[in-house]
Formats: sequence, C-alpha cells, structure tokens
Amino acid sequence: MDPKTLLKELISIDSINPFRTAMKDGIRYGIGNENKIADYIQDILKNNNFTVSKQTFQKEAIVETDYNKVAVVPERFNIVAEKGQGEKSILFFAHLDTVDIKEDWNSNPFEPVVKVVDCKEKVYGLGAYDMKAGIAAILAATSKVNPQGYKIKVAFVADEEFWSFGTEHLLKTNLLNDVELIIVPEISDADKKTEFPSIILGRRGRVEYEFKIKGKSTHGALARVSESAVNAVHESIKLQGEILKYCQESEKTFSFQDIQIKNSAYINYHYGGKGVISIPEYSRFLLDRSFIVGEDAEKELQRLTEIVIQAQENGVIDNRAKIEINLRNRPTPYCRPYFFDPGIPVIQKFIKKVNKFYDGFEFGVGYSVADENRLAILDIPVVSFGPEGGNCHSPDEWVDVNSLIKLTDFFKELVNNWTN
Repeated sequence: MDPKTLLKELISIDSINPFRTAMKDGIRYGIGNENKIADYIQDILKNNNFTVSKQTFQKEAIVETDYNKVAVVPERFNIVAEKGQGEKSILFFAHLDTVDIKEDWNSNPFEPVVKVVDCKEKVYGLGAYDMKAGIAAILAATSKVNPQGYKIKVAFVADEEFWSFGTEHLLKTNLLNDVELIIVPEISDADKKTEFPSIILGRRGRVEYEFKIKGKSTHGALARVSESAVNAVHESIKLQGEILKYCQESEKTFSFQDIQIKNSAYINYHYGGKGVISIPEYSRFLLDRSFIVGEDAEKELQRLTEIVIQAQENGVIDNRAKIEINLRNRPTPYCRPYFFDPGIPVIQKFIKKVNKFYDGFEFGVGYSVADENRLAILDIPVVSFGPEGGNCHSPDEWVDVNSLIKLTDFFKELVNNWTN
C-alpha cells in the first residue's frame, strides 16, 4: 500500500470534531464526526487480515444540545484490530478526528494538494500532519506483515481533539493487557536540535482552573460614589494580575540530558458584565496551566487559594468580593505530565532500531497534551514518533512526503524484525 495515496484519501474524508456536546439524563454526549473515516479504515484492516472490532462508547441518541436545540448524536466508536500470535504485543495508536478549518487556507482543506516547497515535496490538507499521515504509515506498514511470536495491535480512537472519550473508553478494556510498547506517530512538538527525527518520551500535563468572582451591583452612573458596589470585573482583572505574577515567579524546568522544557500558564477565557449601565456583579476566568513532571495540580489549587486569601487580606482585592476557585468541570480526567526513561528495556530496543534505520535521533518532550498522556497512566511505555510536518491547528497544514515514506519503511522494518 502506498502511504502517500492513503494519506490523500484520508484527507478527503471530513473527520472534523465539532467540539460540541449535549446532555441527556445527566450524561454528556459528544457530537462526533469520525464514523466515515472509521469505516474506511476498518475495511482496509479487514482486507489486510486483521481481526477487527468496534469499541462502541456512545450509542445514537436524541438529546438536547447546549443551545436548547434537539439533535441526533451519532453512535461513536473506536476501531481496534490485531493479528499474529504470542504472549506480548506492540500497539500502534492514532486518533481519527481533526480540528476545525481555520481561516486563510490557500486551498480546499479536503482536497489534498501536492507541491514542492523549499526543495521538499509536501502534501497539504486538513489533518495531513495531525495525524492522518501517521494513520497512513500504520496502515501501509502493517498491511503485508505476518507477525511471528508476537501480536501487532492497532487502535484508532475518536475524540482526541476534544474530551478524549474514545481513549478513556479504550483504557477500560482489556486490549492493552499484553501490550509492551505503544507507538504513536503523532506530531513532534518538541524543541528540535538536530536534523534527526525526535523520539518523544513524554509530554507536559494540562489543567484549567476556574475562578468565579461575585461582587455587588448598583447603577453604573454611581460607580465613582457608591460605597456598597463591588465591581466583579475590576476585581477579576486585579486577581488575574496577581495570579499571573505568581505563575511567572513559579517557573520551573524539567531537564533530561539536553532536554529542557518549562511549565507555563496563561488566561484563556474571561467573562464579565452585560454591557449595560449596571456595575457587573459576576465575573469568571480560566487559568490554563501546563505542568512538568513533578508538579501536582491539586497542590497548585491549594496555592492559588492561598494567593486569593492573601490578596484580599492585603487589600489588593476587595475583601467583600466572594471568590471561588476549582478545577474546571470536565467529563474526562485532566492530562497529567509523564516521562518514560529511555533506559527502559523495551524503549532501548525501539531506540536501537531507530538509530540503525535513521543513523541518528534525538529525544524530546512534547509541549502539548495528547492522548499519550492518558495512555501513560497505565505505565505501559509510550513513544511518539511521527513524520515531519507543520501548521497543525493552522491553515495550510502539511506533511513532508519523504518523511512519511521513510516512517512507513521504518515501521515495516520494525514489525518484521521486532522479535530479533
């Protein structure tokens, strides 16, 4: 199977995640869009002698959306498959969904464009890099192999770009019980230092903290003279300044060999007021916090609470404002940071094969969270190793064709000689 042709066919299938959910009987449903691409992949796997199954984690239902509209949410499922025999297996993992179309594309995102730019042949299209090239490499590399002494497993999951409902369901099954290594041809968002490919050994974690500020309203014309009013938006802005100051002072770095990656924080949402002649009585903002290994989200919540108390005691923030801080409510757990030591025997084995095939490599830690964070919870070694590309979550997303072909050839070599 030709990975370039496969990639073009995958790009032409719309698998945009709508980033919307709906409630029914206290259950949150995701309004997904992965079924067409899942069916396409399922047919390929069956034709390549895999034993294929659907992991359904959401049944079709009629629900009320967040905007009080009635909608039919589709059945949603993962595609998992395996072939070979043995006590141990390796798992190739990928996600089916893409983000939405960003503005300023120079071509139709669903019509793959192949052109040479900077002496490199590139395929442009939505999801080309994140991560339909990875899917193409998995399908092409495993199509002809007949593993001996071990099993090849593949998992193509839904909803990675939103709440990760698919992977959370996968973790509850027994598919991973005999897996000794998980390989994810995901984007490489680590710092690059050489021309060699990156073996991503970990990723930062991510949590959102929700701050709610309750003030007291009065007529807006009395803003300067009212002694009872508490402007929730003003107090929110002052509090944001205190929180960001603390985050700046709390900068930490994770280091391993030549890897250095810092934690980070920023305000990703702010709401308050109604745009009328009344003092805003309510405000809300979200602190988006990325953690490195060794940091703890729950302890950070305690520290943020202490900062609020101190700011009110010191008069920086009006002590009449009622402030509540929580981890943002979400239907799936937040992503914890992780890092796998390259000295782990099965990772050493993978590294040696990369080094032999590519004549070099470098280690990295990803800036962004991904479903690898969730897989790592099981303590099964996870490595991210994908093609060269760019502009993921941006217009004119692309992947380098030569790197895709080479990745496919490497995966072929890997699966044909895994037990050697």
